[in-house]
Amino acid sequence: MEPLIIYHEASPDSLDQISSSGLRCTPRDTSDDEPAITRTNRLLDDLRPAAAIEADISRNNNLYAYVGIDDKIVDITDGNHVELTHFVKHNANAVLRLQVDPHRCFVSDLDQYDAIHAALTSTAIAKLEIMAQRYWEGIIPLHIFKIGDIRRPEVMITYDLQPSEIRLLES
Repeated sequence: MEPLIIYHEASPDSLDQISSSGLRCTPRDTSDDEPAITRTNRLLDDLRPAAAIEADISRNNNLYAYVGIDDKIVDITDGNHVELTHFVKHNANAVLRLQVDPHRCFVSDLDQYDAIHAALTSTAIAKLEIMAQRYWEGIIPLHIFKIGDIRRPEVMITYDLQPSEIRLLES
């Protein structure tokens, strides 16, 4: 099996900053998020188990990325494996290939996340707590993750990346 490749989307306006300073794990700017996303992330972080806290996994303070293998990327919207050249060419954002330490990255299940997000406004807190527990129990360390383990995987990088660990893919 080919090794996993990690990709990140970035605004074209941020490329100069990224090339000089890298990518930083900083608290998300929630001003662009819909309120329900902010509430979902806050709920999940409030219910993090000790192991997730110890590993610095947080919905609010990680770099997010796509997983790929060979010349394909797993699209987080539907789980389809998309040709990387197509993904890069048709993306309004810049696509970056990242060199990461797989022992410091984790993969979450966006189907579970979306279920919590949808249930947030209509579900009792006890059920949300159970859903959050399942979400955190489903987190897989990147170094043991395999394509197909999660239909819509989202990589959570728990540390800052240096410019030397980032490469812009040309469209």
